[in-house]
Amino acid sequence: MNNDIKFNNRPPVVLSIFFPAVLFIYLTLGYFINYFEISSGSKIDLFSQSGEISSARFVSSKDLNSVIKDTVYTDQDTWIELVLPEQHAYLHYRDGRKVKYPVSTGAGNFGVSVESRPGLFAIFYRNAHHISSQFNSADMYHFMAFNQGIGFHSINGTGYYVHLGVRPSSKGCIRLTHDGARELFNATEMGTLVLVHSYNSNRVVAFAPKGFKNKKEYSKEEYRVMLARNLKNVLDGNYYISNRDYFVLDPKVIPISGAYIAYNKKPSQSQNAPMVNYTFTVQRDNLNVNKLNEIDMSRQFESIDEDDVESVITKTVNSETTKDQSSNKYVYNSKEDELIVKKYFYNPIGILPYFGPNSRR
Repeated sequence: MNNDIKFNNRPPVVLSIFFPAVLFIYLTLGYFINYFEISSGSKIDLFSQSGEISSARFVSSKDLNSVIKDTVYTDQDTWIELVLPEQHAYLHYRDGRKVKYPVSTGAGNFGVSVESRPGLFAIFYRNAHHISSQFNSADMYHFMAFNQGIGFHSINGTGYYVHLGVRPSSKGCIRLTHDGARELFNATEMGTLVLVHSYNSNRVVAFAPKGFKNKKEYSKEEYRVMLARNLKNVLDGNYYISNRDYFVLDPKVIPISGAYIAYNKKPSQSQNAPMVNYTFTVQRDNLNVNKLNEIDMSRQFESIDEDDVESVITKTVNSETTKDQSSNKYVYNSKEDELIVKKYFYNPIGILPYFGPNSRR
């Protein structure tokens, strides 16, 4: 009995050591897990796996000092990348495959030719055998328009093959071999995204998780504002501190003249660090044991909800974007949004010139 009494009167040394140790391990593991998630895999990968990304994650100095581009997500199984300096198009598949096609783009340096222009586009017209109304009824096989009258296709003969993958030679469209045009046509569909650039795009395209659904049905105006805000925040270095909605883009939102990819702006070389505050609340143990191992009822117990027994961690992230926390939806300011959309959504290339039906494309 005496031994029991002495034991029970000892201070809870084990608990005083055990709890801080567990807390230390929890925080350490949390840091490294988040660190490696961000460092070893891009945010594109995280979103593709889980469908969600939290800007409140720990980020390393390497992340903050890396160049980040705005990501546009598609729910289709392919998208096309056209790299103008290479004179090659790349067909990206959801399973990771990437097929390379030699092309010849618009030259823009002779007669009625138009130089191929950068931007984010979507295929809005498809025809296995299109007859040009602009260039003397020229045959265009497996034609897919994405930039006004500009599109992918092949033409009669094979003499033009010598220019494919070498230099621009068309009057505006993107020429491929007959087999290449057919393959590209069969592997894509209406609304397939097309990213045209010269290594200077501040936007990239990625696949959303299969079956991912947007939080709500966005209006055309909401899509445009979100796209514009996302691009602006990346360029301003506010990627980690801005509240971003991750969504699948409706290709019908993209104008036939394309969306802006900030090809004429230098990307931010660093990103601002998020301000994260952690508050730890640990409930005090009010259980008192006397030397007879009986509960001392002379003390008043605090009222503790069952859910409050565990540690509570709250995070507050600094944000430059106004957001309604209760509904988790953006609160729009019409004048501000109008200016942002005008500057960061619409493609400044404008409307392409029209040439009458007097030459082949």
